Amino acid sequence: MDKGVAASSVDDIVRAAGVAKGTFYLYFGTKDDAVNAVAERVVDGVADVVETAAATPGLSAVQRLLTLGRAVGQVGTEPKEREIIEVFHRPENRAIHDQLAERILARLIPTVESIVSDGIAEGHFAPQDSRLAAGFVLATFTSLHDLVGDEARHERQ
Repeated sequence: MDKGVAASSVDDIVRAAGVAKGTFYLYFGTKDDAVNAVAERVVDGVADVVETAAATPGLSAVQRLLTLGRAVGQVGTEPKEREIIEVFHRPENRAIHDQLAERILARLIPTVESIVSDGIAEGHFAPQDSRLAAGFVLATFTSLHDLVGDEARHERQ
């Protein structure tokens, strides 16, 4: 975390983790494999929180969408989560951050698309391409999350 992803080596990782290099290679073929494993956990964690919030029973599509938005806002508020997410938000890790965002968006599109379709059926949303609308909603939430996250990072510095 101190050096950033690109500047870290397998030696740095095993030293920080307190494991032997051979143990690292039992689980990962390369440093990129280890980074991707961490990234997948981040993607799964974010997506699980958001999908669970969006699936709250008994809520209208509008309420589910608002719940989803609040869940996105809560991502990274736990200290351990925040540490990992801050690493991915560093300028030198921008490419990894963007890949993570793409994977999260791809996983969440069906969830939001379902909410939009339900909202159209309930008469809350205007008829439209629900997949396109889902992409727009998620892009908006992501931009707001990044904006709020950037502001919070600046306040801590």
